[in-house]
Amino acid sequence: MTSPTARDIAQAAQRAASDPLASAWVGASAGSGKTKVLTDRVLRLLLDPRQAPGRILCLTFTKAAAAEMATRLARALGEWAVADDASLDARIAALTGEQPEPAIRAHARQLFAKVLELPGGMRISTIHAFCQSLLRGFPLEAGLAPQFAVVEDRDAAVMLAEAREAVLATPGALRGPLEDLAGLTPPSAFGELVAALNSDRAALGEALERSHGHAGLAARVARRLGLTAGEDEAALLARAAAAVPDLGAVAEAKLGSRNANDQDRGARMRAWLALDAEARAARWAEWSGIFLKEDGGAYADRNLATKGGLGAAHAQVLEAMRAEAERVVGVEERRRALRLLAATTALVALAEPVIRDYEARKRGRGMLDYDDLIDRARAVLRDPGSAWVLFKLDGGLDHVLLDEAQDSNAAQWGIAAALTEEFFAGEGAQPERRRSVFAVGDVKQSIYGFQGADPEGFATWQTHFRDASEAAGQSFRAVRLNVSFRSTAPVLALVDAVFEGEAAKPGVVAEDEPPLRHIPDRAGQAGSVELWPVIVAGEAERPEPWLVPEAPQAGSFSPDALLAERIAERIAGWIRDGEMLPARGRAMRAGDILVLVRKRTGAFIPTLVRALKERGVPVGGLDRLALVDQIAVQDLLALADALLLPEDDLQLAAALKSPLFGLTEADLFALAQGRTGSLAAALAAHRGGDSALGRAADRF
Repeated sequence: MTSPTARDIAQAAQRAASDPLASAWVGASAGSGKTKVLTDRVLRLLLDPRQAPGRILCLTFTKAAAAEMATRLARALGEWAVADDASLDARIAALTGEQPEPAIRAHARQLFAKVLELPGGMRISTIHAFCQSLLRGFPLEAGLAPQFAVVEDRDAAVMLAEAREAVLATPGALRGPLEDLAGLTPPSAFGELVAALNSDRAALGEALERSHGHAGLAARVARRLGLTAGEDEAALLARAAAAVPDLGAVAEAKLGSRNANDQDRGARMRAWLALDAEARAARWAEWSGIFLKEDGGAYADRNLATKGGLGAAHAQVLEAMRAEAERVVGVEERRRALRLLAATTALVALAEPVIRDYEARKRGRGMLDYDDLIDRARAVLRDPGSAWVLFKLDGGLDHVLLDEAQDSNAAQWGIAAALTEEFFAGEGAQPERRRSVFAVGDVKQSIYGFQGADPEGFATWQTHFRDASEAAGQSFRAVRLNVSFRSTAPVLALVDAVFEGEAAKPGVVAEDEPPLRHIPDRAGQAGSVELWPVIVAGEAERPEPWLVPEAPQAGSFSPDALLAERIAERIAGWIRDGEMLPARGRAMRAGDILVLVRKRTGAFIPTLVRALKERGVPVGGLDRLALVDQIAVQDLLALADALLLPEDDLQLAAALKSPLFGLTEADLFALAQGRTGSLAAALAAHRGGDSALGRAADRF
């Protein structure tokens, strides 16, 4: 018996995940077919004659994902509608693993028309679009004006900036927090911090309410940081400076060392110890700099080579330095905690009125931002007084599917839980209703942490829905898709090796899960991974001040420049030596090579392009193409406008003058001059003629 292939394994897992008889939680690695599984599940739900298409809700993370999902469904249903019996049976069997009955075949052919007849089509949308439609349907329950508008991100940023400037321009009680924050945070960062707090303003409001105001919140933060009430940085430094032990002998031992660094530290110690108590506290940074490195870690005093030799005193000196270093580290940690407390307290005191002003501006204009959509929708679904809203939604939903679930935040998970709460309780959990929850995601691909994405919630809510399903006597299965259709074996082997290490496992591989293993569908295909050593900046030779360098020297010894040179040399070597591409059966060409970078800004890309050109390697460069500015695209757009609205004489004339039709100025003048109707009508009169105008009319 032959062992299953990677494709067999993938197909079995995808069928298990798309089975509509069970709720499913799918962990899908990159390139394993997440969108396909989501589409397959919807198709299998639609194949049930008892399932109304409008009772399926699919929530995606981006508009592009929603459009892709809708396109795939429409394409599949359209193909079902026109396929012959054998072809349709084969498609359904590949999807479900079973040969369809004639009734199912007939039903499958009707689905395309049924979906087209749905008002608005299938319910496939982003979470924000769904929340907006919910609030549009129940504005009074949400406490909103029926004609509320959604403010775009750019306009929201402008309104938040206006609110910030208005609050900062108001003298009075905010002067103290503003002065405190100014000493701890650069001005450029204040706006970013306020924006971050505004994006999570619900949590901020809840924290202030639970803490009974700013003072209570500050006290809670202080306790969390291990600080006592009334403690401040000045008093801490005064106590720390007063508690310095007598290290005069240690300073002299350092001065007597043959090591220059020891001598320097000994001199600094002696100078600081000679200060009075007040000066010591004011110049604490000098003392901590003797014991701590720039990263905050303590210096390791292992050797103390002295002129006369210290004997047993050597160990005492090292122990005294180690003990004081540990004490200084503790003082600096507490000092940072005090600064964090002061910055947090000041920031909240300043941000709260800014957020209030921003909220007032939105209300005055009847607007909601994208965070409001989530917060208001969740509030409506959780409000006991608006239970009939959930009843109406529940009556219209049988299946909820979540795409890219690893990027959902706590509020979005709350909406999903509210929408599906009745799936597992009372009459809503009756077996004949066949209701389910489906989520697909991959915590390794969570990239929206800056928007509050909660990757850990993927596992937490899996447990929640599993327990709810089992308590209701329903089926629930966890499925892992680990067959990659995208990458070759060497790339996948590297990923597995990285996440096998204990340092990389947290957040990706749970403690009770087996090691991460990817199976390549592209087994046997060429691929390789090289890990290059870290490049350290070199020292550039400084030219004499009176000499003008023959070539620019700035940055030529930076790590980015050195990396660009090495990459360019490697690429030039491939092309020069005729490096073979096994997948193509020929030598490598410049067009086969793509260099991916993390960002376009900086000196790396220009340096790389220059280095490639110096080696004679054809390179695409950095020019960004504005598609609609290209004359060929403008010609096509003019033709599209003329086809949609033939009465648009200007666009039709532009299209006729383009290479698409090739009319000359004289031809166009003869056509347009003296006409009584539109240019399109004048052109139509020449159809069938053996002339430039006739051929243009026929083509149009």
